[in-house]
Amino acid sequence: MSKKLMVYLGAAFTLGIVVYAFYNKWILFNLPLFHTTIAVPHSEMLERKNISIYLPDEKFSKQERREVLWSKYPQDSAEYLVNAWLALLDEEEVIKKKTTLQTVATAHDNQQLLISFDRLPFNEEASTREKWFSIESLLKTIRTVCPTFKEVAFLVHHQPAEDAHLDFSKPWPIGGFLGEGGAVSMQKNNLVHDLASPFTIMLDPAGDAQHTGRVIDDSFERGITLQCAEALKELLEKIIPGVRIILTRIPGETLEPLQNAAFSNRLKADFYLHLAFYQEAHAPSHASLYYFLYNPSTDSWHKRDDTFAWEPYQAAHCATLDATVSYADLIYKSLLPYHRQGLFQLHTFCGLPVRPIIGIKAPALVCEIGLHDKDMWKLFVTPLAEGIIRVVQWASKKEGAV
Repeated sequence: MSKKLMVYLGAAFTLGIVVYAFYNKWILFNLPLFHTTIAVPHSEMLERKNISIYLPDEKFSKQERREVLWSKYPQDSAEYLVNAWLALLDEEEVIKKKTTLQTVATAHDNQQLLISFDRLPFNEEASTREKWFSIESLLKTIRTVCPTFKEVAFLVHHQPAEDAHLDFSKPWPIGGFLGEGGAVSMQKNNLVHDLASPFTIMLDPAGDAQHTGRVIDDSFERGITLQCAEALKELLEKIIPGVRIILTRIPGETLEPLQNAAFSNRLKADFYLHLAFYQEAHAPSHASLYYFLYNPSTDSWHKRDDTFAWEPYQAAHCATLDATVSYADLIYKSLLPYHRQGLFQLHTFCGLPVRPIIGIKAPALVCEIGLHDKDMWKLFVTPLAEGIIRVVQWASKKEGAV
């Protein structure tokens, strides 16, 4: 081997050792180019505050005072606060799987809070109402001590969170969706929903061939909702034969995201009802009605534009918001007598970012029912049919008056 080659090999070997030692911090170079200033947090930047942490509850009656670290920086304070809230949920066994906070960040001059978890802080099998109150308890905890934040974006692994029942593609308002009386109060904006002829109703049973939904006894949600939708369709066709009723799926069919919304909008449906069931631990069953709402303060300001224009699918619900609230009220009043008889527990209808009806222009509702027995769905067919009949009658009268 030549002397020149030996020199090259020796130099390369020596350089490799130096580079390896540098990257493993065995060798440190104190040069101005590599000079770094490390900011050490001072204890005077932090303090301890006694703060109320709220647990998921309709009236926020469940709360606990906790001593939480507090910083002059809103982002750091929010991180300590969310960790304290998660710790309390874990201690009280509110959620089955532990949720970990990944990062907290702020945007828009500290008016928007972005929270990233490793998973959403509620049980996947829970009802929409339970999930909603979990989020509401966090919003209540934050806005009580951090009034500067206007909205909160929920992320999972730094991506917009996804859930089968609630939509998190846009930030939630810090005020939540609970009004003074436990429901959102909407102002009518005098919009007119143009009725098709004949009146078209779309019944959307939750689930499809790929999405089984929640487990109820030894069955899946998708099968029970389809049975209920078919029975409801059969009953309505007997009572009001002039109405066109369409099911959004058949057994074995797989649906694409927003497929039903596109179908409904092209068909110009007059009413859209999504049926969902979940496992109820004890009797009585619980029933809830939801319409789509992104922001209780601003959605009602939306003005209908009859000219041809592109509009985001997240704003489709605004075009018929007044009719949607009226339809929800009619169905709610039809179910109320059964509630008073003690057949089931009925909750006041309200607006939420409910994912199953996002992008639908027609008045659309989600009816979610808790079943403590998989055959209890039969109890709700007649009450729901009565409510839909009232909707058709009311819409027909309004169309004749326009």
